[in-house]
Amino acid sequence: MRRVIFFVFILIVISVCLFLFSIDNNAWDPFRCNTHLSADVAKKNGDRIEFNININVVAFHKENSEVIVKGTLQDKDKSYSIYRRIFIPQKPSPLKDYSATVITCEKRHPKDNVPDILWQNYVLPEVPGIMFYMEITHLRKNALFFNGLDKPIFICTMPE
Repeated sequence: MRRVIFFVFILIVISVCLFLFSIDNNAWDPFRCNTHLSADVAKKNGDRIEFNININVVAFHKENSEVIVKGTLQDKDKSYSIYRRIFIPQKPSPLKDYSATVITCEKRHPKDNVPDILWQNYVLPEVPGIMFYMEITHLRKNALFFNGLDKPIFICTMPE
């Protein structure tokens, strides 16, 4: 009788663990969100950079995202077209609610003519290959807040 009770108890514990594991794995859903960003940024020498971009974030997996950036960047009298795909893996970090994020790859469309120095210094949150911390917070049911450790990145909305 004790053996039967012991085996039933073990079976219940295993079932509960499997159930909780399946709930945890199903808690994350793939998403797509987009935002429009217009900014006027001051350079160190006093010149201004204006950019007007659309950002689409596509996340098919919890640890991998693709960011598509399209738009224009104006520096002094020059106007540049932006059209890039950025691949961003996200790994757990020791900081609560933040993930360790690295821009691993960028693909430029032939129409993209933004100089890398402007792109990396004024548009990207961090230079490709350098790890930074990012938090993704749900705001209501269809908005996400992408927040860096030291500065906010952007807010985007998911189509319903």
